Amino acid sequence: MGSATAHLVGNVATEPKKSLDNPGHERVSFRVLATERRPDGAGGWMDGDQFGITVVCWGALAKGAATSIKLGDPVTVTGRLVDRRYEQDGEMQYATELKASQVGHDLTRGRASFSRSSAPATDRGIEKESRDEVDLAVVG
Repeated sequence: MGSATAHLVGNVATEPKKSLDNPGHERVSFRVLATERRPDGAGGWMDGDQFGITVVCWGALAKGAATSIKLGDPVTVTGRLVDRRYEQDGEMQYATELKASQVGHDLTRGRASFSRSSAPATDRGIEKESRDEVDLAVVG
């Protein structure tokens, strides 16, 4: 079965919100707003259409996002688009979310500093056999 993947570039539009799901897994969510930029016809640029979506991070990514991402930050997000449905006040509600697999600052619009997580590589979703290769790729 297929899935809809997306890569989004935009700005964090809400403060990241930490929560726990029923089994106690850490979850962080925040809205990202992407605004199209297009020529204005007079040699400048103007804002165009906007797209906003809630980004949801789990586990180690949630911990990293909670300590790194702030309101207004320019970010890039890659993940899977999902429609979630739930009942509220007796009515069925629908929400489209981007379940993130990667979140990072958009370095075309600023600078960032990286500090390595203290979590073991297996907790970050990296297979034990490829840990040395990944660490060398990040450092080198």
